Amino acid sequence: VYRSELDGLRAIAVLSVIIYHAELSIKGFSLLSGGFLGVDIFFVLSGFLITGILIDKSPTLLQFYKSRVDRIYPALLLMLVLSCVFAFIFLIPSDLLNFREQLKGATAFYSNYIFMNEDSYIADSSQYKVLLHTWSLGVEWQYYLAFPFIIYGIKKFFSSQFEQILIILFAVSFFYCLYLMKINSTFAFYSTPARVWELFAGGIVFLISKHLKDSKIDNILSAFGLVIIAYCLIFFKDTDAHPGFVSLLAVFGTTLFILFTKENSFIYKMATLRISIFFGVISYSLYLYHQPILVFYRFAYGEIGNKIFICLFLLMVLVSYLSYRFFENPIRRSKNNKKYLILLFFVLFIIAFYKGAKYTNGYEFRQSQEVKETLKHFE
Repeated sequence: VYRSELDGLRAIAVLSVIIYHAELSIKGFSLLSGGFLGVDIFFVLSGFLITGILIDKSPTLLQFYKSRVDRIYPALLLMLVLSCVFAFIFLIPSDLLNFREQLKGATAFYSNYIFMNEDSYIADSSQYKVLLHTWSLGVEWQYYLAFPFIIYGIKKFFSSQFEQILIILFAVSFFYCLYLMKINSTFAFYSTPARVWELFAGGIVFLISKHLKDSKIDNILSAFGLVIIAYCLIFFKDTDAHPGFVSLLAVFGTTLFILFTKENSFIYKMATLRISIFFGVISYSLYLYHQPILVFYRFAYGEIGNKIFICLFLLMVLVSYLSYRFFENPIRRSKNNKKYLILLFFVLFIIAFYKGAKYTNGYEFRQSQEVKETLKHFE
């Protein structure tokens, strides 16, 4: 069931991530230093919606995976193809070879494991990783692969213990996350088993919402959830231990918002403003394009100031809207299976670019001998 107020929550999540990645500050104070938690909000929303689809609609596995491909892959592939073009234009061979590895992971939905074996997501070098943000798509897709079997298995054999089993799975994943944080925080950040508790939280919220009755304090709890989210986004920092209790607080705020935001409340009206709905509707495309736009600008021109960011943000919104309006949405709604030929063409283009980068050493023929000699001194 579509809930328009959740588009408002998506808007908060995606705008927070963008501002965090742009590293904006005013008089030395970082704007939304906890903006990385926007991804955690997305995970809860995804768990809520996917659990709802599997329980209420009970699609076959083929129908479910087809719907996920239609939802995620077209916009992702278009972004990857465009990123290949701009990588060819802006990146020197060594950077393009790094991009090539990111491209492989993003296309096959396992970039979280590629970045897991590199430096931390929060490290300075993350400013120059074009496809870093695709790690979260890897986590989501890996969750999609397993979750239908979990849901249908519970429905068949343990239907009366649905909530209890999801709570147990939530707890196991969360405590594994805490354990992994002590051993290797980078692994904990990217690991799907250490992240799925956030998606399970969304699933638990869906089950609770099915039998939750209205209360006089719903509006207070909804507002409290929003205050928690705002506090996390504004005051937490990427140096705080994350994921863990920091993300648990953001997840808790998100669950309160989902459970207790009721129609005609003030929070609902704010979350369903036209501007909120707009950013929520294009949030997936906006998430896809924000990182490449920021990174390619840094490669070409250097650091991003506040004024430059405004221009880049307008570009992100324009590109994202065009992608959503004329590509992502039409393909998702189309019943014509010929649309998969377009996706196949994109995949073949990406494979050709990937192979070409390998055999030409990052397309180094683009550079003169003089430039090659100069670059050698910096390697």
